Amino acid sequence: MQTFNLIDQSWISVQMTDGSIKLMSLQDCFKQAKEIKDLAGDSKAQDLSILRLLLAILTRSYNDTT
Repeated sequence: MQTFNLIDQSWISVQMTDGSIKLMSLQDCFKQAKEIKDLAGDSKAQDLSILRLLLAILTRSYNDTT
């Protein structure tokens, strides 16, 4: 049985500050946030959904440390 790990396997399409498009994992998105210009999914609705997921993770992580 194959498995896919959303945390460390690349699946989020992003546009980098140099204009290139890359697939990144959730972990990579947070590690390289300064180098990401925009989300580059198939549609703006998809980008919005992924952004909400990233914000939820960030909010939860931040709240756990305070």
